[in-house]
Amino acid sequence: MFVSIFKTTASNKKDKLSIFEVLRNLGVRLSVTLDLSDEDRVLRVESKKNITGTIIEALNSNKFYCEELGTFLYGYPVKA
Repeated sequence: MFVSIFKTTASNKKDKLSIFEVLRNLGVRLSVTLDLSDEDRVLRVESKKNITGTIIEALNSNKFYCEELGTFLYGYPVKA
């Protein structure tokens, strides 16, 4: 299981729901959380495949800044 952590520009519940919709439209089974109370608006995504680049592209093309903070495979860091 891959776990990817991102910094985003989501600022409210509407942004959060929009980001979830963008990720749902990727057609990949994901488990997603977004912490609006964190200063980095941390997005955490679990998936069976490493789709970090796809997530960044999808969010950026929908006007959300998205920066990878780290990706892990079973708790071990994955190098780009």
